[in-house]
Amino acid sequence: SQPLQFHFALTQALVLPEAVMTDNTIVFREPVLPGDRLKTWQVLCSVSPEKHTKLGLGRFWDIDVEYVNQRGEWVGTESYTGFGYRRDQ
Repeated sequence: SQPLQFHFALTQALVLPEAVMTDNTIVFREPVLPGDRLKTWQVLCSVSPEKHTKLGLGRFWDIDVEYVNQRGEWVGTESYTGFGYRRDQ
């Protein structure tokens, strides 16, 4: 799977041809050491109702990307907010 697969899947599923990331936060826990193997997955946390912004009509969504090492220890979470939209005509 590609990074932020949910982001691209949502733009297609919701027929929102344009999309931007509006926010990104990273929380670190355990240090990642040389030789560590990381496992990652994405969690779709929320999708907003349609909203009208300066960019157009669209929806915001929040996605968390979780990371654990080979020992099952949580090493961090990346949180993204995206906005998919249709430009105003």
